[in-house]
Amino acid sequence: MTQRPGAGALEVARVGRGSAAVGVRAAAPLRLLVPRPRGPAVWAWASSFGGGLVSGDRLDLSVTVGAGARCFLGTQASTKVYRAAQAGGSVQHTRADVAAGGLLALLPEHLTAFRGARLAQTTEVYLAGDASAVVLDWYSAGREAHRPDEVWAAASLSTQVQIRRDGTCVLHDGTLLEDAPGLPTVRQRMGHTRVVASLVAVGPLTATLRAWVEAHAARAPGKQPDQVESLAPLGTDGLLWRLAGDAVEPVAARLRAATATLAPLLGGDPGRAQVGARVSGGG
Repeated sequence: MTQRPGAGALEVARVGRGSAAVGVRAAAPLRLLVPRPRGPAVWAWASSFGGGLVSGDRLDLSVTVGAGARCFLGTQASTKVYRAAQAGGSVQHTRADVAAGGLLALLPEHLTAFRGARLAQTTEVYLAGDASAVVLDWYSAGREAHRPDEVWAAASLSTQVQIRRDGTCVLHDGTLLEDAPGLPTVRQRMGHTRVVASLVAVGPLTATLRAWVEAHAARAPGKQPDQVESLAPLGTDGLLWRLAGDAVEPVAARLRAATATLAPLLGGDPGRAQVGARVSGGG
């Protein structure tokens, strides 16, 4: 069966005492790497041919986590978004369905939008019953080290995260960064900020992570005026953690420390693992 370019699907099920990837499909330019297709949790990484998104790309990924199964999904590196051709742009959409007792850790590297880039990214997560999810959405100012004039220079960067449990909205969080006539530019408004991140943790299997965040978020060592954090509760078993800083690495270190608490559930810390060579593609 021929797939639309950029479409993919990852299906994870409970098998025996662990989890297994029972379906992996991807059509170029989307790639799915599954170095751990079976274990306490499935580990998978998404990427695209060419190392980034170009004008006209549309990536559409479906993730299904069955009852009692666990899955980590990340990206190989930061997702680069290249300059858009005229009014064109890129679209990246992920839909995840997590059944009762399941866990999805959706932890990509940050977006890096180049000068003139246009991206609309949407992440939708649907939880059933006592399912759990950790979702990270973050982006940087651009290629400052390589091109200082590219700081916050994307034409349009839109990201949305939607989480629903049994049909009820838990979170609908969106950001749109683009210049508008008569207003300060995005670069002026962002000031010295170079990275913005939002981490959402919902469900009983995120309790340890949430406890770590609640204990540490207000006590970031060496916090500077340009590195700020905030917390917001989401019902009785969820939270939204926002971070912003003047450099990517300090924020990344905070996020790694928090998500490392998931290691007992995932059979290790994927953030410290190397991506294997197993690739699913074509179609």
